[in-house]
Amino acid sequence: MTIEDCRSLYAEGMKFAANLHSPRLVEVFARLPRENISRPGPWEIVSPDVRALAACGAAPNSYTQVDDPRQLYRNVVLLQLLQASTRL
Repeated sequence: MTIEDCRSLYAEGMKFAANLHSPRLVEVFARLPRENISRPGPWEIVSPDVRALAACGAAPNSYTQVDDPRQLYRNVVLLQLLQASTRL
């Protein structure tokens, strides 16, 4: 699967997960290279479910390191983006 395929699938998933009604916004998700809005890989990712459990103290907050940018086009939290936003 190409990275473009991953972006398209991610955009379609976001369309339903966020109940998006704007085709242009879905297109933005399909075209925006997530790997370019963060530091160069490898990246650390975690599922939102694991983060929620960790916030409640029910599970450790464990991140997985990935170096394939296609892994960023899943329902995951990208640690480097969180770190960058806390410095603003």
